[in-house]
Amino acid sequence: MIFSAVTVHAGRIYEGKEAVPYSRPYMVLLDRATTNNLKCKNCAGFLVREDFVMTAAHCNGRSVMSAYLVREYQGQIYEEI
Repeated sequence: MIFSAVTVHAGRIYEGKEAVPYSRPYMVLLDRATTNNLKCKNCAGFLVREDFVMTAAHCNGRSVMSAYLVREYQGQIYEEI
């Protein structure tokens, strides 16, 4: 029998660490505005080429993604609660 050391907590990463700035230049965080214009962390992806981001299917849900604001790493944007 094989057991995994991975612990899943409500769909979040457990005991993760923030990456060193610019150490993963191919990684992307997709932010999506909610109906009341609040930003929420949505999903991660990676660059396949400079104009194409690959994500998991569940990142998009039922909506169609179109244009997104692209910016460089800005440090930790959200406060820990």
